[in-house]
Amino acid sequence: MWRMWPLKTVVLFGILSPAVYGHSFVCESYGLFPDENDCTRYHMCIEDDDGILIMGWGQCPPGQIFDPKNFECSDWASFSYPSCIEQLLIQELKYSHPVISGDEAEQKCEGYPGNVCGYCKEVISCEGEGGAVNATHMLCGDNEYCLQSISDDGERLAGCFQNIKKCQCQDPAAVELVSDKYDDRTYFRCDNSTSPPQQFYRCGPDYYFDPNSKNCRERTPCSTESLECNNTGFFVVPSDCRLFYYCYFDENANWTIAVECEECEQGEHFYPEMGCQRVGSFDCMFEGQFADVSDCHYYHLCIEMEGHMMHSHTKCPQDTHYDESSQSCIHGNECVSYCNGTITSSSFVEQIYW
Repeated sequence: MWRMWPLKTVVLFGILSPAVYGHSFVCESYGLFPDENDCTRYHMCIEDDDGILIMGWGQCPPGQIFDPKNFECSDWASFSYPSCIEQLLIQELKYSHPVISGDEAEQKCEGYPGNVCGYCKEVISCEGEGGAVNATHMLCGDNEYCLQSISDDGERLAGCFQNIKKCQCQDPAAVELVSDKYDDRTYFRCDNSTSPPQQFYRCGPDYYFDPNSKNCRERTPCSTESLECNNTGFFVVPSDCRLFYYCYFDENANWTIAVECEECEQGEHFYPEMGCQRVGSFDCMFEGQFADVSDCHYYHLCIEMEGHMMHSHTKCPQDTHYDESSQSCIHGNECVSYCNGTITSSSFVEQIYW
């Protein structure tokens, strides 16, 4: 228990009056008095050098509230003031953006200096190289989001910008969960009835956000036990789009078909035609249309224009999903992605990345 003043002084002079509980507090006597609007704060009434009664205020430590009976800050669980405890819990649960820090932030640096995006609202600054990288972070302001790039000389750049579509809620009327473009543990919730209307959350350390089921899923280790090879090549693991396996003829086993399993980097999904890719920085190796392996309502369109490859990550119109065999959006209320997840279609959104 933590006390602001000696108990005897407070008891002797802690005389409450009706004015204390009004909307506008006025010091009428010496002592500590509860704040009528915030039970974690209190009013202080003391005399200055001229003997004039003046008013100040104090703040209880985190997890404590001001006890008006004993005139002290105390652990909220040690006594019962239901309305105040409810107020304290609301304050504790007040939304704030998550922070990627410590070892996880250093992993984002990948052993190199420069700035990278931890997730859509966080810039991570990396200093040093190799095993001596130190990571610090900065959160972007309201209506700002992290965007990263690589300069012509290979320097990693990241900063806060406005109108980064892949980090924003696209449909103001929709209530939905959306995966973060930089971090597979992070997702954001779009809901205009909350404040703020876009709120970011993170799955637990051993989980990632699955855009198919819209849930946090436990990371599964890459295992070859349940994988079968009917042909040589690279294939996505049906239960987890982050994993892939490749089948080959093993010269050390009398040229029988062998299988090995690998995992993409964080935030990447495996595409049989193009390897591990991120949705927000999809690398078009050649022209064509490719189903989004993690969400069957989307497809990737790669077009070469004036010597440059243009990428469009496009969502099919409402009540349709992408069909790879016909390379078009077809009607249907439900669709199944490569990762065996079933999801429901929504309104049309198109985003272009260069």
